[in-house]
Amino acid sequence: MLRSQATALIATLVVCQSVNAQTATAPTYLGVLAGEGAPQQPSGVKLYGTDLGWTFTHDGQLNILFGDSWRTSHSLCDVQTQGIDKNDDSQAVLPASYSGGVPAMSVLTQASSSEFEPIVVTRDGQSLDMSTNRTPLTGFSDGDRAVVMLHSAAFMQCSAAAGGCPAPLQCTRDVGQCQPALLNLTQPCNADTNEGCYTGQRCQRLDTGYCIDPTSPQPKPMNKTALEVEISVPEAAAPTHYTSKLTWPTNKFSNMASRTIAKLAKDGGKSDFSPGTSTVLLWGRPGFFASEGLSLPLYLLAHDLPLAEADGGKLAWKPSYFAGLDAAGKPTWSAQEADAAALSLDGNVAGSTQESVAAANQMTIAWLPAPIEKWVMLYGGGGTAEGEAGPPGFIAIRFADQPWGPWSAPEVHLSEGSPDMVNTPMGPGGVLYHQNCKDTPQAQCARTDPSRPLHILSLFCMPPQVETDSGYFYAPNIIQEYTAENTQGGLDIYWNLSAWNPYRVHMYKSSILPQSTCCP
Repeated sequence: MLRSQATALIATLVVCQSVNAQTATAPTYLGVLAGEGAPQQPSGVKLYGTDLGWTFTHDGQLNILFGDSWRTSHSLCDVQTQGIDKNDDSQAVLPASYSGGVPAMSVLTQASSSEFEPIVVTRDGQSLDMSTNRTPLTGFSDGDRAVVMLHSAAFMQCSAAAGGCPAPLQCTRDVGQCQPALLNLTQPCNADTNEGCYTGQRCQRLDTGYCIDPTSPQPKPMNKTALEVEISVPEAAAPTHYTSKLTWPTNKFSNMASRTIAKLAKDGGKSDFSPGTSTVLLWGRPGFFASEGLSLPLYLLAHDLPLAEADGGKLAWKPSYFAGLDAAGKPTWSAQEADAAALSLDGNVAGSTQESVAAANQMTIAWLPAPIEKWVMLYGGGGTAEGEAGPPGFIAIRFADQPWGPWSAPEVHLSEGSPDMVNTPMGPGGVLYHQNCKDTPQAQCARTDPSRPLHILSLFCMPPQVETDSGYFYAPNIIQEYTAENTQGGLDIYWNLSAWNPYRVHMYKSSILPQSTCCP
């Protein structure tokens, strides 16, 4: 099952893709990075399944942050007897440099135990709920400290003390919360129509109301709600324990990716995009899906580093938002998030800002040095806005010369394939479960996890006779520290990718080549 996908993709993907004068070869599958079957340390650590895997280096250590993590194959069923785990995210350390294959990561564990040490987030002395869908969003080093942005699925409520909501947010009681909460999730909804809730739930108005961003491109108030992002730093003696130094309410950057660079010329002059601690660039989107009437443009902010200390031990957060190009084609910036301008996503200056990949999911963006000298973005996968598996999806790739674009139109980089296509991710020999996949004499289909999230809603956590919770890809992450020159005159990039079922994090390699070395 854990075999190279390079030849498997020929039927669904051209081997060389021309994008802005460079090419990306079909990715090579390397193996499981995190979860059952991975070379994770210490031996016997209880980390059966997990997702995400955001990487950043601080003080010479390559950290990797994971989302909802399952200790064993039956962890989900333990909820019926033990309750929901309020701290289920995990953290590990990767080798600082790449030496081939799948690197063995060192999972941070509890003292003298095989249990992973969970990520804990404290705000004003209170430990936040970091259970289902409450995860790290991104992390970076500001030169002085590690900074991790996390969310606890909390959306900003109106406050009388703040005069309602901080500008430019506005207070509304038209947005409510779905009750009873499913799997402990709080979900904004339309208080008048019940839109946004599942069968059996009702949208209840809050006495306080919710803060929404009237400048958000999302079409409905419930999708304009401001997420509370915790800008946090780890405790010196406990690297998985984070203290929130600032709560940042945002809608446009509720889905984010970051990189720190050596120099940013905000006037459009000569920048140095190589890794450094002068400026952090952070790209954001107001959600994860560009389907069902949702809008998903891309935004950019820049912030000088290191982050300054503010009163009361807080961090000062004063980013500059990309506000569009002036008449001379130079970037402009604003201190107001309301002025943030969506980036061009069709390869043209001042072009279309509409995202065409419906299941955009999370994204990863990295700088490719010479001989490529481009920004690269990987994003996409499968699933739907309701959280169900949709039709087969794909990981898309884009390139840009500048962080503000224009970004090239997306092209398929990794296809999920089909349950009847041998050696594609969803077929025999692949890594994604699908109920319609049939074993062949040469290749076995991926098996479902024995316990899946919806099983906990049944008596004794009984699984259905036929598991319909199909697997899909999401959340690619480029490990920028592993980028290396290849023998074809280009660069190899190494990246991890989440799979929904079985629940694992996989690792891939892609080669980015100058156009003349690949395609006519």
